[in-house]
Amino acid sequence: MYLNQTIPFGNSFLDDFKTEIGYGSWYTYENFGANIRLGGIFRRLEMEKVRLLNFGSQVTVSLGYYKPKFFISAEGGFDKAIVTHFKHSASYRSSVFIDGWYNPSTGGNLHAGITAGLLAKKTDYSLAIGRIVAQDWQTNPLIPFYAKFSIAKRW
Repeated sequence: MYLNQTIPFGNSFLDDFKTEIGYGSWYTYENFGANIRLGGIFRRLEMEKVRLLNFGSQVTVSLGYYKPKFFISAEGGFDKAIVTHFKHSASYRSSVFIDGWYNPSTGGNLHAGITAGLLAKKTDYSLAIGRIVAQDWQTNPLIPFYAKFSIAKRW
């Protein structure tokens, strides 16, 4: 079981965030490991013209080399927004757009990258870098790369 909370470095503390909760399963052979994670996602994104809330799901697979003090792994996955609620600004609402829940889904993203980490007594530090592409395999997000620095407490 895992919980992942992402808070970006924006002007407003909680204007954009992602919360993921799910289950992960580990498979190991000597120093090599494979991990499959399945999770549910709740996300919020706010811009000047619209605020979006969505519920979705994510599956991620990672394969790597693990030692007691460090690891390096390759990972890939798919993140899908299943249903999204739009709340538009007054100017958008008065012209065309209608607030509310939109379904079918508003899209998904595939990601692939490399993660490296250091493992301390009860804390893990990791850095992940990679590439993102939309589910149609052709559309790129505005910034098609990602970098994540994580601090994880084990118990």
